[in-house]
Amino acid sequence: MLVKWLEPVIETKCEEINNQLLHNENVEVYSSVISIIKKNVNLDENESYELENYFLVAIRNAVEVSYRKGLTDGISIYRK
Repeated sequence: MLVKWLEPVIETKCEEINNQLLHNENVEVYSSVISIIKKNVNLDENESYELENYFLVAIRNAVEVSYRKGLTDGISIYRK
């Protein structure tokens, strides 16, 4: 129940972490992925867009799953 109550805060923090990962810490990784996608002449524009989107969604999902797991683990430890 506490996690549901914290949902707006969780969403905000996950967005902050995601932005930090993509724009500050891993800008080289993101740029490399985009460069590889654009160099592939066998992909049309829509497929390139989809691959980029999948990459971004995968990072967003990893951040959210990790953040939620850490939060619930922390709450469980605190309650013990």
